[in-house]
Amino acid sequence: MPDVPTANSTDFSYPAYRSRVINRNIEYSPAAAAALVVVSDFLTIWFVTHVAFLSGASAHRLQYTRYIAIFISTAAIIQVAFNHFELYDLNILKYPARHLPRITAGCCLALPIFYLGMLSFSPSYSPTWCFAFILLLIATLYAERWIAYAIIHSLARRDLITRNTVIIGCNPQCSGQLRELLEVRQPWTRILGIFDDRSEPASIIEGHPWLGTTDNLIDFARRVRIDDVLLALPAATEADVRRVVEKLRILAVNVHLRPELSHSSSISDSFIWQDDVHAFRLASKPLDGWKAIIKTAEDKIVAAFALLLMLPVLALVALAIRLESPGPALFRQRRFGLNNQIIEIYKFRTMFDDQRDDNAERLTTKDDPRVTPLGRFLRRTSIDELPQLINVLRGDMSVVGPRPHAINARSNGKPYGEVVARYAERYKIKPGITGWAQVSGWRGDTDSEQGLQRRVEFDIYYMEHWSIFFDIYVMLRTPLIMLSGKGAC
Repeated sequence: MPDVPTANSTDFSYPAYRSRVINRNIEYSPAAAAALVVVSDFLTIWFVTHVAFLSGASAHRLQYTRYIAIFISTAAIIQVAFNHFELYDLNILKYPARHLPRITAGCCLALPIFYLGMLSFSPSYSPTWCFAFILLLIATLYAERWIAYAIIHSLARRDLITRNTVIIGCNPQCSGQLRELLEVRQPWTRILGIFDDRSEPASIIEGHPWLGTTDNLIDFARRVRIDDVLLALPAATEADVRRVVEKLRILAVNVHLRPELSHSSSISDSFIWQDDVHAFRLASKPLDGWKAIIKTAEDKIVAAFALLLMLPVLALVALAIRLESPGPALFRQRRFGLNNQIIEIYKFRTMFDDQRDDNAERLTTKDDPRVTPLGRFLRRTSIDELPQLINVLRGDMSVVGPRPHAINARSNGKPYGEVVARYAERYKIKPGITGWAQVSGWRGDTDSEQGLQRRVEFDIYYMEHWSIFFDIYVMLRTPLIMLSGKGAC
């Protein structure tokens, strides 16, 4: 890795250009890749069976709807067989050379059903024709697997898709574990560096930089996307492991532990494979794999549609703000985002321009004299939040998620993190324009410690139980809450 950071300061550096590449590329997901292969297999089977259908001597006399029934039956049998033969395993794209025997077996299982179905149309479909069909299907499916393999590997080698990993632990045993991981890792696995609390090792370990302590890791994760953390802590006690996992609890990362590094069975019962390295999973991202893909697609589609639909309304609100009092219609405020990263969100200005509180050092209260008459209406209906649709399109926020709080916000004079122990965990997903807490009655004033506690509980519940149907439910309830103005100030 170029521009290796030095190991003699906790104020470590990391190449800015490298950070941009890592944060802009796509996180490789084995689950998503396997699902895409399922879809690709289905389309490939449809293409080959369609060619077979049209090639029959009496194809013009066949009923297309009957063909569809035969195709669906054939595809179902083949794909069930493929699943049985572990051709849809999460490691599916690693070893396409091993797929041919299983692809052949799966296709042969479906051959009798397909042939008998076609014979029900016309006896002109001969055994020779059927044999040619099965060879074409096997060859096409096998070629499809190689094409998928080549595309994924090409994207990974160009850093367009990656799975970013850091390792905690620096010692001779760690070097051995690292060498083993390097031997089996796939092109999409990127080892960004190594962290360790116990001592300052040489700045380079097996060609990878030492980036500091686990405290540095928290800051590092706010600037660089991390997908997986591998604990390599030989002779560590269960208490040591728990201490590290607890520290990483606020980050949206998967935390893995090699089983030979701990003999305790009470730490975790869940095994996963990290590039053919057997490991315990101690902590998981709330949104990973297909969940993350679906959530991102939902955000982009809903935000783009809502922005186009409400553009006239937004323009009228902006004009009304400018006419009511001097100053810009929009303002930007620094808030916490994913992994407690600082983001700037857009809002309609609701205060007199000379009394704006861009850092939210004073919470807004009911009948706050700083708020304009129009601003009170915008706050009560949450219309002032609508410009954050731009943040959603930029990727800083989601449509539904925990509301982002200002970085200097306090409850009874204390930072939110001191009031609620699990407060930072709510930022393991992107903040949202609306959220489960807001539609459940917890919006507006956060000066009550009990109210803040309940809000965080609702946010964490949403994070741990996310589904697209949950998001749809929250979005449907949001207009009713906005119109009622309940809880706003």
